[in-house]
Amino acid sequence: MYIAVHPGRVLRWYLPEDMTIGEAARRLGVNRQRLSAILNQRAGISADMALRLSLALGTSTEMWLSMQRTYELRKARRSAHLMKELRKIQAFWSPKAKEKGILTERKLQNYLKE
Repeated sequence: MYIAVHPGRVLRWYLPEDMTIGEAARRLGVNRQRLSAILNQRAGISADMALRLSLALGTSTEMWLSMQRTYELRKARRSAHLMKELRKIQAFWSPKAKEKGILTERKLQNYLKE
């Protein structure tokens, strides 16, 4: 099974070994605390941080945002409390959506199994 990695962990791989967090933060135009929180997996990658990282590191903004989204979804799906709450949800989609196959009971059940 694929294990999602926090983007801050990946960001550590991109930083030069001799660069301090303070220097990297200065070059990104953010404060040291913000960058430190991301690197230590206490905060996620926002859209503006993804833009900054893409310019500084030659990566895409989509890479950082996708990594963050994947990490958050995997984390949520591993939450027993959340999964218990999700199973209580009663579908309320429109008959038109159901007729067109946009939403089905099977799709809902498959989502809950992931």
